[in-house]
Amino acid sequence: MMVSITSFAMKDWTVIGGSPLGRVQRLTKGQATELSMPSGDAERFREHDRERLHEHPRDPHHRRANGYRTRHRPGLCQEGARVVASGRREAEGKVLEAELRSLGAEAAFIRADVRHEDDVRSLIDETVTRFGRIDAAVNAAGTEGPGPVVDQTAESHAATFDTNVLGTLLSMKHELRVMQPQGRGSIVNISSTYGHEGAAGASVYVASKHAVEGMTKSAALEAARSGVRVNAVAPGPIETGMLNRFTGTAERKTALARSVPLGRVGDPAEIARAAIFLASEKASFVTGQILTADGGKTAG
Repeated sequence: MMVSITSFAMKDWTVIGGSPLGRVQRLTKGQATELSMPSGDAERFREHDRERLHEHPRDPHHRRANGYRTRHRPGLCQEGARVVASGRREAEGKVLEAELRSLGAEAAFIRADVRHEDDVRSLIDETVTRFGRIDAAVNAAGTEGPGPVVDQTAESHAATFDTNVLGTLLSMKHELRVMQPQGRGSIVNISSTYGHEGAAGASVYVASKHAVEGMTKSAALEAARSGVRVNAVAPGPIETGMLNRFTGTAERKTALARSVPLGRVGDPAEIARAAIFLASEKASFVTGQILTADGGKTAG
């Protein structure tokens, strides 16, 4: 499923998030997510946290269809999330919508492609029309860009940057269009450990994730006075279809896992929890930060 944006709410939050690639997997990495909270908490936040994220007492749990399965969905639904999932693959999106509803979430799928601004604008507008606000957004659309520099072309560059960079930019643009007038909100972008280090054979992907981290910090500075927070999660190697494609063979994947100090690759649910933390009230004084979740891979 090529999810572009997903929206869900933690305890009355309305969240949207998305990713233009991949399958309905654990919804941990995604390109856009937004939330809205319950009336009681919303009132409390109006009085005491005007410059924080706009929460409606439901915790945001973002699920992405690109590389992350819906393993995290129980937590999301247990917290009463309202979810709007979006992507390019409508059939898979409808399956996800039904799955979330079966778990008790107020969920909807809206077809959109984060590479196209009209799609993103419509997605945000439809989410607001339906739920009244957006409290949190997780932007997780992403695609690989493998190959050495000498093999890259204008086309391969655009294929990666249109999703990873332009998609993130357009998502933040329209999320902020709604969040800033609200006086609060939280945006979580999904980067990578390659967003702050180099990697042979992945120059275009690495460049795109450096761009995501730069945009995250810049947007955080621009939005801070309005009470909107912008952060990113930078996953290390995570058990996803993208990792399988990137490593190519079981042997290479095993070698990669051994290079992680914790001795394993991460689970998509572990990234989801990091994104949920940043989107939530628990991170109300955190903005412009990159939270690395990589099993210690970049610590040394």
